[in-house]
Amino acid sequence: MGNYLNSRYGKVLKKLRKELDLTQAELANRCSLEPSYISLLERELKKPGFDTLWALSKGLELMPSELLRKIEEHSEVGHGDGSCASKFASHHIGGKVYDEITD
Repeated sequence: MGNYLNSRYGKVLKKLRKELDLTQAELANRCSLEPSYISLLERELKKPGFDTLWALSKGLELMPSELLRKIEEHSEVGHGDGSCASKFASHHIGGKVYDEITD
């Protein structure tokens, strides 16, 4: 996955989850994931792939591009301009599909 995600994505996920007053189990249920996997993500022991980021964004009531932008804002490598979101999407999906999901 390269540097599309940084070493702070777990903190961002946890913050967003807590803002919605969700437990790890509740978020996992919303995302069709295991609570233990949410824990691994928040502790940054696993990096989420595209499908997981998509599910997390829906569970956190965000567009996928919004979730990536929030992660990038806390990034050690990002610039806060959406470039990481764009690079991630370009790497995993075609530009046309990316344009459709970010509109």
